[in-house]
Amino acid sequence: IGYMESPDGVTWIRDAANPILDVGKAGSWDDKNLSGSRAFTMPDGTMRLYYDGASSVSTLDTGYGLGYATSKDGLVFTKVTVARPILGPFSSEFGIVFAHGSWQGWYAPKYQKGLKFMWSSDGLTWNLPWRLVLAPEAAKPRPTSLSAQPDVGLGDAVSVVLMNGVYSIYYTGANMYYNNAQHRSEAIC
Repeated sequence: IGYMESPDGVTWIRDAANPILDVGKAGSWDDKNLSGSRAFTMPDGTMRLYYDGASSVSTLDTGYGLGYATSKDGLVFTKVTVARPILGPFSSEFGIVFAHGSWQGWYAPKYQKGLKFMWSSDGLTWNLPWRLVLAPEAAKPRPTSLSAQPDVGLGDAVSVVLMNGVYSIYYTGANMYYNNAQHRSEAIC
């Protein structure tokens, strides 16, 4: 996971110390890749960086885990979730916001069968209800164009924004039926 700064939001300068957070040691739960970083400034002034990690071990039970690291300056981070992730594995990355005094998150369960909501009072121990907040569209007869595709697989990547009291979820989906090839789509709900 890298870091860069900008004085104007247009011209960016990469930090010479990148990456600020790297994959785990061989055999760890996050030794394949890190993605989906979300940084939060905590009340004590430290930073908490949530990230999604994946293992290089390939089994049906692997997927993305949710980890976090902390920092005093926002540049040097220490992983807290070294032995195992806070959550996971699941089929997706996690979208997280802090709002109304609690942590809120969205993720896709195994095999991307929709998006689920989770919440936490401390951002470390999460409540995972079984109710879907967004279900995939029902399969349809084989379409002839990409625009006719249903989102039959949802949530490989999930990002959430809360602005002016409105939540926006950006997610990826997979259209499984076009020319026997898997295609991705982007959407906002």
